[in-house]
Amino acid sequence: MKNFLIDIEKPNFLDRIPSLPGVYQFIDDNEKVIYVGKSVNLKSRISSYFLTDVLPKTKKMISNARYLKFIVTYNEFEALILEAELIKTEKPKYNVIQKDDKSPIYIKITNEFYPRVLLCRKTEIENDKKSSYFGPYLSAKDAKELTRTIRKFIPFAEHKPDDKKCLYSQMGLCDPCPSLIEEIKDKNEKRKLRRIYLKNIYRVKKVLQGKISLVYQKLKTEFDQLVEREQFENARDLYKKISFLEKLTQKVNYPSNYLENPNLVEELRESEIEDFRKFLSKFYKIGKLKRIECFDISHTSGQNVVGSMVVFLNGERQPSLYRRFKVLNSKNDDFSSIREVIERRAKHFKDWGVPDLIVIDGGKPQIMAVFNIIQQKNGIPVVGIAKENEEIVIPLIQDRNISFLKREIKKESFGNLIVRIRDESHRFAKRYHRLLRDNLKKG
Repeated sequence: MKNFLIDIEKPNFLDRIPSLPGVYQFIDDNEKVIYVGKSVNLKSRISSYFLTDVLPKTKKMISNARYLKFIVTYNEFEALILEAELIKTEKPKYNVIQKDDKSPIYIKITNEFYPRVLLCRKTEIENDKKSSYFGPYLSAKDAKELTRTIRKFIPFAEHKPDDKKCLYSQMGLCDPCPSLIEEIKDKNEKRKLRRIYLKNIYRVKKVLQGKISLVYQKLKTEFDQLVEREQFENARDLYKKISFLEKLTQKVNYPSNYLENPNLVEELRESEIEDFRKFLSKFYKIGKLKRIECFDISHTSGQNVVGSMVVFLNGERQPSLYRRFKVLNSKNDDFSSIREVIERRAKHFKDWGVPDLIVIDGGKPQIMAVFNIIQQKNGIPVVGIAKENEEIVIPLIQDRNISFLKREIKKESFGNLIVRIRDESHRFAKRYHRLLRDNLKKG
């Protein structure tokens, strides 16, 4: 995935597009951007433009396009912010036309005593020079989803202070609520809470500017200060928001980073893999780390037990290579289940390919259940991921005895890679488990 223009008039050009989140740009013969879009799956979304039953406006846009450029992002959240940045800088004409001639959607932060976060169209803001605006966004749905997501880790108000009870304040999404602040008689306490509210608004602005990592660091600092002051209840609430932000972004990047280097994700993932390979080489003889497989078990109280195998090549998931297993043994425990799945996997090394590393979603017991099959019999390195403390678990053989080394994932340079692989394995196993369970209910 290098930075180049793909000629859409050449055959099989869609084969060069990855099934990853990111932003794409259609470009005309003069190399001018005429349309910008984003998707959680670039290949699927871009392919849809070349179907026979597309809308007339879409067909016209494609007829004026000659090239395609895409930028892979870590997640859809970053893609949405980057899309808005590109629309603002490139001003592609078809982004407006595709919206049935409606003016673009913006996120507006009002210039009031208690600033509000609202959605508006361009026609509504032309005479308002005091408020702050972010966008444009291609649809109200995108803008609403963005503000709804931000609100989960940075609360804000959409209403002016009034006498009505704020529903969102009870959910922690409008906290401190301007209406409740205004009810307070103590002036010092009122000023204190307003400063907290304004700090939240400042952070909302930074996220909308793409400065997510700055907000993340400030939240972490605030959390550490709360713990130091032994304000554990407040620290616990803030930790939930930090955890949500970590899960949402995994690894945060400014839109400017992507604009300066469209190959940013590819380079970061290459770095993750190389760092992980160097780490593993301390314990295993490992020359390359191209294919990584991760296995997980899912069930409900021992019922409908299934196993999943997900495959990552060069740090990218490869859904076409995934496999799922309906566990047949009757012992009803995770250890025998994961052993059965690995035994069945080992029978297909010739036709499915041999992994460079196997990751087990589990700790010492799960590794012990499969170690002889994977490492001793087939010589494939194996590590586990212990959920409780988010640790990578490495088995070590010393004088025929097995000991275990544990390292905290988030402190490692390759931590995002491991978490990404583990989460995908967990998602795929849960999906198959739900399918079996639903089929049984229907039957």
